[in-house]
Amino acid sequence: GQRAVRQAVSAAALKQTWGAIVIQRHARGFLVRRLYQLILVATVTVQAFTRGYFARKKFRRMLQEHKATILQKHARAWLARRRFQSIRRVVLNIQLSYRVQQLQKKLEDQNKQ
Repeated sequence: GQRAVRQAVSAAALKQTWGAIVIQRHARGFLVRRLYQLILVATVTVQAFTRGYFARKKFRRMLQEHKATILQKHARAWLARRRFQSIRRVVLNIQLSYRVQQLQKKLEDQNKQ
């Protein structure tokens, strides 16, 4: 009777409901996986751009430091040459004074004779 019909109808409705649930579960899983893939690609892209930005920034800083190092090298070389020329001038003056003194002594000795 009526009970069998109700059971058959509720069994069919239950089967249909479970079928809809399974389809929805698969559809939601598919959508979530697709969203995850999009987020993953976006994340990797952002990371790549960020790493590239920092690498370029580091490279520019290294270039500036290299330029600064070259300038410092030239400045140190110029200072060293200047110091050397100053010391050389002093040494030459001392040598000149010594030679003049020696010549004066030699002239005095010749004049005495």
